[in-house]
Amino acid sequence: MTSPDPHKSAEPLTPKLALVATAKGKATAAATEAGEVSANGDVSAAVAQAAADAPENADPDPRAQLITAIDRLSLSQALLDVEIANARVLDLTSRLVESNQRADGLRAEVEALRTTSERVQVQAEADVAAVQAQMTAQLAYLDEQRSSTAFRWAAKVWNLRNALRG
Repeated sequence: MTSPDPHKSAEPLTPKLALVATAKGKATAAATEAGEVSANGDVSAAVAQAAADAPENADPDPRAQLITAIDRLSLSQALLDVEIANARVLDLTSRLVESNQRADGLRAEVEALRTTSERVQVQAEADVAAVQAQMTAQLAYLDEQRSSTAFRWAAKVWNLRNALRG
């Protein structure tokens, strides 16, 4: 079983991130070959130009030349990896900030909807109470009408009419 390449991320580079990694990697590689890299990995244009113009140190031992070339290549790859990692950190940080802002916005929206829902529920309960009070008043008025003398006389006349018809 082969292990995954530590230099490759499971997440693809965004176009901006890929462009930054490529540009910085080329400059870093040129300066690395010259042996001139600052402590934080930044490379000035002058150093990169000096690296391109500098003649190779002629080392008579081919083994030493090979080791030096491999060391330069390893250092160059490590610097590229650092630049890419830094670019990824910046990209992920910006996406995290955007996600947090969106989450904050959604939380505020949920809170506003919750407040609106509570206000609507209180209004609905008040409307129900008003309708119940109105119905109670109407039933009391109806009971009052039924118990009146005029209603009782009307009911007796109605019953008498039905008895005479039938």
